[in-house]
Amino acid sequence: MTLSSNIKYGIFLGTVLSLTACGGGSGSGKSDAENNTNDSAESIKQPDDYPNDSVIMTTLGLNLPEETIRLAELVSQQIQGQSVPLDQSILCINGGNIKWTLQDNDHNQIVSIGDKLVGNFNECSIVNSILRGTVQVDVIAPSSNKPQSIAFSTQSNLQEYNSYNKAWYDLSGGFKAEKTVDAARIQLNLTVDETGFSIQTLTAKKPEKLLNTTIHKTTDLVAGRYTLSINGKVESTILGDMIQISTPTPFEGFLNTYPDKGSLNFKTTMLSSNITANLLTNNASANYTFALNAKKEMTSPELVPWANLINGFMFDNLDETNLINKKMFDYQSNEFSHSLAVTRINGLELLLDDGKYQVNNAQPVITLQFSRPIDTKNLPTIILKQQGIYTDETVALNVRVKGAQLILTPETPLKAGEYNLSIDRDFYDVTGFYHSGFDPISITVPKTLTLSSASSVGAAKTGATVNLTGKATSTFGDAISYKWTQLDGPRVGLQNSETANATFQMPIISVDTAILKFKVTATNRAGFTESSEVSIFGYSNEQNLIALDYISDEGDYIGQGKTAAFAGKNIIRVNSSAQAISFSVDQANDWWTLDLQKAGGGLLKVGQYKNAVRYPFNTNVNGISFSGSGRGCNTLTGSFKVYDVAYDTAGQLLRLSADFTQYCEGGKPALNGRVRYHSAVNF
Repeated sequence: MTLSSNIKYGIFLGTVLSLTACGGGSGSGKSDAENNTNDSAESIKQPDDYPNDSVIMTTLGLNLPEETIRLAELVSQQIQGQSVPLDQSILCINGGNIKWTLQDNDHNQIVSIGDKLVGNFNECSIVNSILRGTVQVDVIAPSSNKPQSIAFSTQSNLQEYNSYNKAWYDLSGGFKAEKTVDAARIQLNLTVDETGFSIQTLTAKKPEKLLNTTIHKTTDLVAGRYTLSINGKVESTILGDMIQISTPTPFEGFLNTYPDKGSLNFKTTMLSSNITANLLTNNASANYTFALNAKKEMTSPELVPWANLINGFMFDNLDETNLINKKMFDYQSNEFSHSLAVTRINGLELLLDDGKYQVNNAQPVITLQFSRPIDTKNLPTIILKQQGIYTDETVALNVRVKGAQLILTPETPLKAGEYNLSIDRDFYDVTGFYHSGFDPISITVPKTLTLSSASSVGAAKTGATVNLTGKATSTFGDAISYKWTQLDGPRVGLQNSETANATFQMPIISVDTAILKFKVTATNRAGFTESSEVSIFGYSNEQNLIALDYISDEGDYIGQGKTAAFAGKNIIRVNSSAQAISFSVDQANDWWTLDLQKAGGGLLKVGQYKNAVRYPFNTNVNGISFSGSGRGCNTLTGSFKVYDVAYDTAGQLLRLSADFTQYCEGGKPALNGRVRYHSAVNF
């Protein structure tokens, strides 16, 4: 009897386990009562039983280690890099959810040594099955001071619904895991002790138990290869025997493909079998042989599809944080289509379930991980663009190849926002085969560190003490360091420059008005940074002060979400009359115009001017317009407030202190500005 006629028993673990409800691997189909009345007859295996038992032995020997690997990866992503929020329900693809709760024993608000995690699975779809129940995790090696290297132990009390045989079964017991990740390698070591890690159908009396087993998996990201070895045993209720598992030669393969080298041996009291990777004939299948131990003669090799034996997760190397839609590939020399597997940021996988990538650093090293080493000749052009509301901004990249990795370093820090990474033509691997038609990769740079304020007085007179204040918050809830530096203007001596609050004394200003620019940089524990600039107007005499600045909200068309400041009589000019006041700014390639008019015209007075519309189309209502550098509003609304104003007898403006706000085209983003002309009132 050939394996192909019995392979129906080997289609994934759930189907094999369903045999426990049918009297075991003999396939007799008798009831429990019938079996109990003829135990001696049932204990004698018939020739047709051995192929069935061999398939069951092989499938259990593969699937129990695979279930262990899958659960270890699921747990490790919660600790390593803390990829999902704790104490929040995470929605699964099928509408179920997972909630991870942290028992923070050292009260440092991060997952670290001595802490416990409890994962509650509520009908959550994970890799062709649904999980419900809990997993308890004890962190036995720190992740806080060395986040790329972790160790933990687990105890599970889960039920899994297998989508192939439509049955629930229990996952119980635990294992110890050690995982190390760096830019070139991922190392996973699993140990199951004599207590065991068990799988059991809900109708079975006893489980199938993996015990005294070690699993070693190494992913060489530079070479684009993995190795996997398994040594241990399965205590099988189905077979009524112990299955010994050993790796004569570790499995090897290109990333995200079935292995092309290596083998696994399985042995019980009566039987032996072997699964050997097959490259030359058909990589989608393995060579399968079995024998009666008494005869010691293996059957002729038979091709068995890997997909009929396992889900394939044990050979999956990438995409560890996206456990929903796993895909394995057959190795074919002319296939490179699955090569772009994951984006790695500083050595950590950060692929989100929706297919977007997250970058947590202002200036990351973005590594595109391919499934095979890349041919360095004729590399295509790689373009990174930040998506803007009106235009996209291209970010210059330094590109280098390192084996199966394409390493991209932005030449300038990335701002928070959405980016698209595109590849303009074919990529080749070292064997000469290529992949074309890459879809753009979406990358998100989130605000893991937010500089919520960077403020100071708007202007200061010579001799005055100026306070610079920065305040940042980190999503990690950790300590933040600050550093203030001066970018422009008359030099000053900054005091307490490495704290949130720096000070300096305004120096003598030799011109009518000077602009002093400062930058504060905040850094959290993980090394993420955020910076903000502050401009301060300096003057020696209020009568000489001439200044205009604005702050534009993100999405504002006129200011483009930027901040700018201008000062001095050579930059800012005024044209006033009894009807309106107009300021013009001309500095290098920056030019702007500000118009202010009260309803019906006439001299301005101190007070609030609300419900303004675009000047000069503001008949009988207040008028305002701020435009320039080729941008203006067709329609706008706004307001301005006058704090100080004076005219001469001819109606010419002598001084003005006013703030203004403008909304373009009925939008919500605002442009807020200030103008000071020979007046420092409310500055």
